[in-house]
Amino acid sequence: MKFTRLLLILLSVIYIAGCGGSDSIKPSVNDDTRTITSVKISSDGTLSYTGTGAFEGFSITGTIPALSGSTVYIEKTDSVYVKDSYTALSPLFSVRFTDKASSTPPAVIYNAVVTLPYSLSGSATDANTVFLALINDHAVIQTSTKPAANIIRAATSIPLTFFAGYLNEAEEPQTKKIIKLLSKSFREAMDDNEFFERLGMPLPDIIRGTANVQPGERVALGIDENTFGESVLNVQWSVRKSNGAAFHSDTGTETVFVPDSIGKYTVTASVTGSTKNTTENLTINAFSYSYDKDNNRPYCLLFCHSGSINSPEYTDMYGREILRGEIISAWTASSHAISYNPAVAAINSTSCATCHATGMFFPDRDDSGIDDHPEAYGFDDTMTVNTDTSTASSHLKGVTCEACHGPSAEISGGLNGIISISGHPTSASISSGVCLTCHNGGFHFAEFYNAGSSTHENANTASPSVTNSACFKCHTGEGALGMIFGKEIKLEDTDRVSGITCNVCHDPHGEGGHNAQLRISGTAELVLHDGTVSVNAGDGKICYTCHNTNGAGIGSVPHNSQAEMFEGKGGHTYGETIVLTSAHKAALDCADCHMKRGAGTTHVMTMSVNSSDRLTYCNSSCHSGVAVDTDGRYDYLGRTESVRTLMATLQARINTLAGRASDSEISASYNTVTGSSALITALNRAAYNYNFIKSDKSYGLHNYSYASRLLELSIDDLTSF
Repeated sequence: MKFTRLLLILLSVIYIAGCGGSDSIKPSVNDDTRTITSVKISSDGTLSYTGTGAFEGFSITGTIPALSGSTVYIEKTDSVYVKDSYTALSPLFSVRFTDKASSTPPAVIYNAVVTLPYSLSGSATDANTVFLALINDHAVIQTSTKPAANIIRAATSIPLTFFAGYLNEAEEPQTKKIIKLLSKSFREAMDDNEFFERLGMPLPDIIRGTANVQPGERVALGIDENTFGESVLNVQWSVRKSNGAAFHSDTGTETVFVPDSIGKYTVTASVTGSTKNTTENLTINAFSYSYDKDNNRPYCLLFCHSGSINSPEYTDMYGREILRGEIISAWTASSHAISYNPAVAAINSTSCATCHATGMFFPDRDDSGIDDHPEAYGFDDTMTVNTDTSTASSHLKGVTCEACHGPSAEISGGLNGIISISGHPTSASISSGVCLTCHNGGFHFAEFYNAGSSTHENANTASPSVTNSACFKCHTGEGALGMIFGKEIKLEDTDRVSGITCNVCHDPHGEGGHNAQLRISGTAELVLHDGTVSVNAGDGKICYTCHNTNGAGIGSVPHNSQAEMFEGKGGHTYGETIVLTSAHKAALDCADCHMKRGAGTTHVMTMSVNSSDRLTYCNSSCHSGVAVDTDGRYDYLGRTESVRTLMATLQARINTLAGRASDSEISASYNTVTGSSALITALNRAAYNYNFIKSDKSYGLHNYSYASRLLELSIDDLTSF
């Protein structure tokens, strides 16, 4: 039993899963659902507003003499929102005295009565529906009443943000790890002017963002506020060596320290928030890069990770065998393994070796000729000529296992001495940090990634809280990987929560054999409201994993419908056979538009970033005529504007028949409308098509012909009523 436990510990390695130009252009695929209106407080201090159109069902009343004549701004944000286990049944409504939201708490609050509209869903009932306000980023129940069906009212305070919701005990947030490893890429270090001199050459001082490092290598740490659950006010950091000796202390939301010798370092973070405090520990291992001296290869491949061990009993949380041989065979043929190409003369420079080799780190930071950490061995320690990296040991040429997982060995007696694995990395985060160390570099990838601007990277911080199981599968890297590997991953299955990082879409080991080391590509199964259909998605299959309707049908609103829209599937066709895939489908997939900017490539896929370059790409590589419509969105020969006109026509027709204001938002269901069953059926079908097209968020740019035809069919169907 002890041996089995020891073997499990040794073998349990979790994979490394892996604005320029016309800034007035809005993204054609746009998650911005905010709508804002305003009302003036009368001269006698009376505040009274009853919403219409997009704000139908919302009202606010109060008496505020001190603010007579002032303007009150009311903002509505569509959201599937979970906060502190309260699942939203309404949009978010913010009431404030400025037109822009502020992160600073108001100096003065006032009394008002606020009414919100809501719709029941899931296991919610009127009995357990409550009125909530967000105070210090926490959901707080307000005293509430329900004066009418699907209406809830509370005497509350303003300015605040409100929503109606219910307590779902099954969605109680789990305690997750909050200390996060930070990284600094080649490019970021250059931009921040963080260099060290080596033989007269300035080299950017990168931070790799791994828990295993070499002595002398910087370690940067921060706190995941989203997981912590509220704003972090301060952190008290302390670091101790394995012998218990104090090594480093600091205050602030982030800290940086440099291990000075081989061993383990225990980091303690005492975190102070606006309403709570917590303490957490993290171990940092400072070791050397391992070396199978008999075969001049990474030590990892000597036995355990050689691909020769069949151990199906040891699996990761996705159900994959940890020691599967496919990792080794795939990695050996990957671009990572062969990234050090001696035939390329420039590769034999120290700047190139930073990324094209493993462990290229100079502990002689002052260029004194003295190795400040002689017990640590990396790429530079195996070089016989300081200025020519071609003389270095081949076991560290290329991106090997420890380049991403971090060094793990303790070497005594020099490179030909005794090697012991003292810091085996038992886990590896799917954070993008280690990837971006090189893939956000100063040469090949100068414009590849804009740190902090990727909506994918920050998906887990979006308003659909990751505590909601429906949101977790697409808004977290762990959930998305579960879908890719066919294994349902829940919040409780992981102790950390990441966004959609590099390692979610790309496999660092290259096991799948797909283009650009994508996890998946090719045939995708789309679950429609009326069945399942197989489509050839190409490289876009990875995008289709989340950007689909997930079977939403009449009576519901799809969260996303990009895959179905692009393929010309999923709308209600009234019995008509429609074969209208996107005009782009024959030659392009998602990445061809969302990742192109002029002559370059970007992983910031929001179309409003580098918009002028993107327009140049559209109009030079394929066709001309891509411009900006009247609302500042991408358009091609007026087609997007045409779709928006058809949508407005259908919206007005639905609302007229439903007895509502013409600009009211379209609901998922009209079952409560007074009228014949035929009318209700027609309204529900038309509403589904309207919401299907709206959820695609491109207003026809993804598939103008299909979107237009669905709208025309719905408008025609309603003409008989």
